[in-house]
Amino acid sequence: MSTQTVLLILARAAVFAVLLLVPAEAGADAAAPRQETYPTTDGLYLSGTWYGDGSPTVVLAHMRPDTQADWAPFARRLAGLGYRAFTFDFRGYGHSDGEKDTRKTVEDLRATLDFVRANGGGDIVLIGGSMGAMAAAKVAAERPVAAAVLMAPFWDSPRFAGPAPDDIRAIGAPILFMSAEQDNSAQQTREMAALAASPDSRIKMYSGRDHGRRLLERHHAADASQRILDFLARHAPPGD
Repeated sequence: MSTQTVLLILARAAVFAVLLLVPAEAGADAAAPRQETYPTTDGLYLSGTWYGDGSPTVVLAHMRPDTQADWAPFARRLAGLGYRAFTFDFRGYGHSDGEKDTRKTVEDLRATLDFVRANGGGDIVLIGGSMGAMAAAKVAAERPVAAAVLMAPFWDSPRFAGPAPDDIRAIGAPILFMSAEQDNSAQQTREMAALAASPDSRIKMYSGRDHGRRLLERHHAADASQRILDFLARHAPPGD
């Protein structure tokens, strides 16, 4: 067998291996990421991205200093499982208008849910990390959601918009609380979990100090991501 033939075989094998690694949704135009812009109530425009065409819709709220791009791998995974996912940039982050304002995150998430519902969102699941989890907790207390996943949430503070104890009590949907034992959100995450109204709410505390969405990419990535997917499968399964 000539050297040229061997190289051709190896090249074809490499292409095949890459194709096996590409998520199924990436090869379909209908499920390719689709960019959007939409308004806030105070006249700014936020940047968002759809992944997939399934249901329910999972809205992913980023933490600081992340942007929506950091949620993209998990959004693609959700789309591949039959969900529709929506990521977005809070004001001042990524491609959204305005200056960064951590007291406006709840307002931005409200605008995002209005946009998602107006565009066939159906049942909605909220997932947030850190400041995104704080906004998600507050909005889940105000509006109906199928489930919520709060990763490293904190209470409302002068710097960051978030929930008060009564907001956590007001959330009727199942909540999955997640944090790490040495993270500075650990105590407040436990406090919130103790107030959750739904008997189907759960809390998972991991060892170490991985914060918020970092739980999905570091020491506990496999368990944390599967735990979220299992929680969604129980309370907001794809195709519902």
